[in-house]
Amino acid sequence: MSSQSAEAAALISVFEVIYQANLCIVASSVFLVYDYVVTFSREVNTFWPARLTGAYALFFVNRYVTLVWNMMGLAQLGKFSDKLLCTDLRQSCPAFYKAFAGISYFQYIIWAAFSGLRAYALGRNKVLAILVFFLATVPAGINYAQFRFGLRGDNDPTFGCGADTNMTPTLARNGDRLTYMSYHNGHYPSYLDMDNSGKKRHHL
Repeated sequence: MSSQSAEAAALISVFEVIYQANLCIVASSVFLVYDYVVTFSREVNTFWPARLTGAYALFFVNRYVTLVWNMMGLAQLGKFSDKLLCTDLRQSCPAFYKAFAGISYFQYIIWAAFSGLRAYALGRNKVLAILVFFLATVPAGINYAQFRFGLRGDNDPTFGCGADTNMTPTLARNGDRLTYMSYHNGHYPSYLDMDNSGKKRHHL
């Protein structure tokens, strides 16, 4: 088998993995939306009439930020423009992905707040609760740091809007140990490589 044939076979294999991963994303999104639909009436009866408290606010933020993030995750599989169209986020891959990543990473802060409240409820120790909260926000800080390295959207004509950064190969490998062990942007990465310039590219 020639080197070109081997490269073509490897590329086809990668595309199959990405395609299957995207199908799983769509399937899981259907279950999530179904859960929102069947529980919406209970949410209205239980939470909407009550006085708004910090715990209730955290519930609503967690519930609807997750829904928005999931819908944006589906939208990123569509067709986008390569240009930065600030007036139309729906068509601009670079701008859309920055918003998508920001919302995705914000979920770590929500989960950290839940962890801190849980620690306080169990031990009634404010110092411990604050410590748990700040430790739980570490993944958010690590992921938000990618904006420092030019995190933006990169339009793929086949698989839609994916992520692109200017990390060096060494830094990217170190970062992968911290961020990609858990699911990145809500999806397990199906493809991750470096181009010839050392720029990190990954399509989810």
